[in-house]
Amino acid sequence: MNENEKLNSLIDTEEMKGIKTTSITNWLIKINMLEYFADENGKNHKIPTENGIQLGITTQERLGMYGSYQVVLYDSNVQQFILDNIDTIAYYNTQKKSYNFNTEGNI
Repeated sequence: MNENEKLNSLIDTEEMKGIKTTSITNWLIKINMLEYFADENGKNHKIPTENGIQLGITTQERLGMYGSYQVVLYDSNVQQFILDNIDTIAYYNTQKKSYNFNTEGNI
């Protein structure tokens, strides 16, 4: 079970919806912790910004069935940062990106 599944398992599904991984990723992009990078084939990938690296976001190359690829990893500092800001992330997700957030993740 990944961290997002663990988090979603704690909610009352009759009262709340789970948060999607893409909601967290999009919020991290919005607050300048992640950014898109186009590879030599024009395919977009997410990579940490300097702010993201300082917080503890890293990438790692892995070898899969179809060749090598990069994964984005969040250390315990980033995981705590996400948990500390989960209300803001959920609010951001429901507002369809219409609000501005500062780089600390708060409204």
